[in-house]
Formats: sequence, structure tokens, C-alpha cells
Amino acid sequence: MKTSMLLAAATLALVNADEYFTGDGTAYTLGQPSAGNCNFMSALDLASTDYAALNDKQWDGLQNCGRCAEVSCDDDRCADKSKSIVVQILDRCPECQYGDLDLSPTVFTALTGSTPSRYTVKWKFVDCPVQGNVNYCLKGGSNNYWTAVQPTNVATGVKSLQINGQDTTMLSSAYYYLLDGASQTQTDLTSIKISLTDVNGNSIEDTVSLTADSCTEGAHQFSSSGGSSPAAQTTYTTPTSTTAAPTTAPTTAPTTAAPTQTPTPTTQTPAPTTQTPAPTTQTPSPTTQSNVGSTTGSDASQTAQQGSSSYNVTGTVAPASTLKPQKTTEAPETSTVTDAPSTQQKSGLPAATTATPSTNQKQTAASQGADDYTQSANTQSGDQNNGTDWTVIFLSAGAGVGAIALVAMVIYTYFQGDGTPYDLSAIGMGNCAFMSSWANSDNYVAVNQAQWDGLTHCGQCIEATCIDSKCKNKNVAVTLQVVDRCPECNYGDLDMSPAALTKIVGYNPGRIKIGWKYVDCPNPATIKFCLKKGTNPWWVAVQPTNTRIGVKGLTINGKPGKLLDGAYYYYIESKDKISFDALKVSVTSMNGDVVSGTYSMTIDQCVDSKQQF
Repeated sequence: MKTSMLLAAATLALVNADEYFTGDGTAYTLGQPSAGNCNFMSALDLASTDYAALNDKQWDGLQNCGRCAEVSCDDDRCADKSKSIVVQILDRCPECQYGDLDLSPTVFTALTGSTPSRYTVKWKFVDCPVQGNVNYCLKGGSNNYWTAVQPTNVATGVKSLQINGQDTTMLSSAYYYLLDGASQTQTDLTSIKISLTDVNGNSIEDTVSLTADSCTEGAHQFSSSGGSSPAAQTTYTTPTSTTAAPTTAPTTAPTTAAPTQTPTPTTQTPAPTTQTPAPTTQTPSPTTQSNVGSTTGSDASQTAQQGSSSYNVTGTVAPASTLKPQKTTEAPETSTVTDAPSTQQKSGLPAATTATPSTNQKQTAASQGADDYTQSANTQSGDQNNGTDWTVIFLSAGAGVGAIALVAMVIYTYFQGDGTPYDLSAIGMGNCAFMSSWANSDNYVAVNQAQWDGLTHCGQCIEATCIDSKCKNKNVAVTLQVVDRCPECNYGDLDMSPAALTKIVGYNPGRIKIGWKYVDCPNPATIKFCLKKGTNPWWVAVQPTNTRIGVKGLTINGKPGKLLDGAYYYYIESKDKISFDALKVSVTSMNGDVVSGTYSMTIDQCVDSKQQF
């Protein structure tokens, strides 16, 4: 009986391996392998020209990323139906129907003899023609508490991955298996045991030393029989790091990625991208992070696992008061809270010892006795959150004089917490993923988890001072720009550039009490609009930078943009093709000021609006 069951299982696997799918073949151009929805840090050599985007119904929540498919033409217009080409799955085509493939122009023309249009093709999953062993790539922004690994150069498809014997979940925006320690469990990145199971049920295990933004070759590789061969471990740095952050790419409609589109018979589906640079906020204490959930589904012979992704430094619950000094008289609106992964832990710093400040620790410069109102301003973000009615608050304060006094208190709201130092290698590596920043790039700051407010504070400026008895420079203030998130930090805490913290303290303290408030950014020049890499005519993402005050919202061609949950970009989706030669972009500040214009924009570049709030 056991023998017959094994024989039946082997036969079923063989049948599935030879299962053909039939659908429409279309063509699109992908700038580079890493720009696909899979977000590969390393792809097969053939993938530079022979790639494909898989239809939404067979996408399986990124689970089929990296697999290879043998494709041939099944259309009567094709001269040679026997010709086949092996492609690697790098991307997703959400508009495509079951069985469809969006192919590189090179592959489409080679199979059909035609310029890109729409032909019937047939295809099946096959083993990839790999060289060497499986590679393991560590996502930028990974750390001991939040570890995201991408297996590449795999001969067969991957079904599951474990890290140190623990199950992982798939990021929903890019092809990484995540182990979230939730601030409780640390992973030694210099010695990680990775167990990999392929779609045929075969397993391999490697112990490797991983470095963020780099790939390491393991000692084994899958084969049709499930065997593996040992090899020396090799580490190399990927030429293009993509994060990102995250970002979501569900199996129904893309949100934080710009997946391939096929709106017309001649499919022009530019590269989707989930490139959210990896934040690197290194803070002394462990992080409180959101776990990435997972769902499973199957189609054909694949099992999918999709998680809710986060991306490098923070999502929040209780946003800090975003009220700008000297200009605003009402609380701004805030965006939906988003999950995000952690930033790098900084070893050698003392562990966090302070809890979330109590109400009486949140004070205003105008009045020490305004604690009750300050608490309201800090926890009720915007005039719609939690049913707070600012009109009622103003009326309850009394007539004109009382209202003015109340406004003054809000404008100068201060927060208190711990200040800690961390190194950020480049401004663009923060969770905000800025493509352009103000001139004083050494004065950067990561906002704590509770006041992060889902990227809405990106680009705002903060004035910080030291309020600790150990401070030598209590009268010195420094202005910092928010470029990152510190998920480990408690309410009121800031993770600051070492130079800035040293300036206000008089020495590098490791951890010390600070006070801070939001202020206008000094001399930010003019506002720039940056077009995200991976943008295409059906999915457009724009980043406003160099704003004097915080941004409330942004529209593209009159359509309100939504914030990505892994990087600071406002994006829109369109069924109609959007021209980049005349994009109408309008950005509104937290005070209601508007800067708008029509610009000719280029992907991965910024244009100067020549205006400022």
C-alpha cells in the first residue's frame, strides 16, 4: 500500500511538472530584473533579456517568483510552433487572465516572428538552467530583530523557507521571506541556518553569514532528484539594492508596486517596482514591530504564501502633533496607519529604560498647565480622528482670547523623550526613501513608532534641545529633518544623527533626555517633485521634497494620491495611459497652502517646481 501511494505521488508530480497552460502572450519592457514585482537582488543571466510577468491568478502571492517557464507559440499565425524559449518569472501582470504571460519583446518576437501584439502561447514550469548553488540575499534594512531573506538562483520553485528552525512569512510587496523577532528574538546574522523546501517537496539546509544588501552562495542546490552538492560559501554585494520597502503586491490589485499592465492588445507594461529603500535606524533598544501575517492559496501545482508587508522603519498609532508653528491654527489630517519593519539595532548602546511618557511629561512652551489639552493634541491627530471636533474644543476654550491662547499652546507643543544616536549611510536609505533632501544632510532624525503616523511626517523639521541634568549645552538647539523611523523608540523618543546629538549635549551620551517640537525647515530652497523608479503610464508615484512645512496631500492630474506604505510617495492608478510629458502635480501643506504646476517628468528624477509654501 505504501509503495503504491509513493508511486502515485511520484506520478502526480510528474504530471504536474509537464502541465501546460495556454493563454495570451503579450510584450512589455522591464528596465532591469530588480524592477520587477519580485524585486530580485540577483537573477539568472538569461533574465536580462528572457523574462516574463505572470498573470494575477497564477501569481500566488509572489510564490512563483524566480521560477522558470518554457514558452512556445500556439497561434496559427506562428511559423514555427515547435520553437520554445525558457524565461524567468520576475514580475506580475495584474491585468492578465489565467494562462497569460507578459513576455520581454525579445522573447515575443523570437517566438512569433511578429512585433509585439497579442498571440496565443502555451507554457509550463520547468527547472531553471542555473549555475552553482542557491544564493541567499539579505534585504536592505534587515537586522537582528527583523530578518528578510530572498532565495535566488534556485533550480526549482520555492515552497517555504525557515530561518533557524522558525517559519517565515512572505512580504506582500517583494519576494522576501521574513522572520520578525518582534523585539523579543535576535538572529545572529553571521550564522543563520536556512532550510529551504522546493515545490517538489525536496529540502536543503545551509548555514550562512549574511550582510544586508548582499547575497551569499550556499553549499547546496536542488535537482530533479532532490539531491544537492556542497560548495564553498561565496558572498557578493548586489549592484542595485531595492528594498523596499515596502510595500504591498496582493494577488488582486497592486498597491505599493507598479506591476505590469496590459490594458491594450499591444501590452505595454512597464516595470512594477517595490523599491522602498531600507531604513537603517539603529537604536539601542529592541523594537516593537508588527508581525507579517500570511495567507495561503494554490493554483496548478503551487502553494502560495502571502504576508502583509511592512517596510523599513515605522508605522504608527498615536501621531505626534503635526501642527506647524506660526502659521497653522488647526490640526492637520493624517493618513492611515501602516505597518513597517524594523530598523537596524545599534549594539553597544544601553538598553531602553524609559516607558512612554505620561501626560504630565508632555508640556507646551506656552503653558505648563496645558497638559490635558496637549494630551488631546498628541493623541487626536487631525480633525477627523477618534471623533475629535476642533470647533467644539475652540468653543469650550471660551471666546476669542481663550481660543487664541489655545492656538498658541498647540503651535508650541513640545515633546519629551530619550535621544539616541544612529548612523544613516545616506538620506535615501531612510524609511522615507527621499530622492532629494535639504542641504544640511547631516542633521537627520528618525521619529519614534508612536508618532511616525504612517510616513506623513517625512520631510518635516524638528527643533531639539537637551533637557537632561547631564547636558553641557542646554541652551543649544539643533534643527533636524525627519527622514526615517525608529520602531524601537517609545513615544517622545528621537533617534538622531550622532553629530546633532553631540551638538546639543556637549558629548556623545548614548542615551539622554531631550525636548523637541516641529518647526518650519530653514532655507529649504524650492519644492521638488520626484518620479518614482518603476512608475509606468498606468501607475504613477510622485514624491514631494524640500517642503518648508509638512505635506497634507498631493494630487496627480487632479486625482488624490495615496501614500505608499513603504516609502514616501503619493501614487495613483489609471485605466488610461498617463503621459509623463505633462503631469499636473499639486501639493497641499498642513496649513492649506498649495503649490501646483504642470511638469515634464522623467522616471527616477526630480523636477524643480520653483515654488515654496
